Amino acid sequence: MKIRLVHWDPGAAAAQAARLRALGHDVDAGPLEPPALRDLTRGPPDALVIGLSRLPGQGRDVAVSFRRSKRGRTVPIVFVAGEPAKAAACW
Repeated sequence: MKIRLVHWDPGAAAAQAARLRALGHDVDAGPLEPPALRDLTRGPPDALVIGLSRLPGQGRDVAVSFRRSKRGRTVPIVFVAGEPAKAAACW
């Protein structure tokens, strides 16, 4: 499974990517800058995993932007590792 991992803490992203790779997934955990965001909609992954432990509002924004794209509408979005109170405030 091709997974795009979005996280704003490089150390946490590397750790989460390693766990997903150990389960046999192909993981892209690079920084999400404008060219990478465009690439998400051109060749969408099988799943989008968004870490909410830092900047949960930005995670929400990435999910909304991705979901609005035609190709992103059918891709599962999984939110992980967020502090419940902070994550709830974003929705």
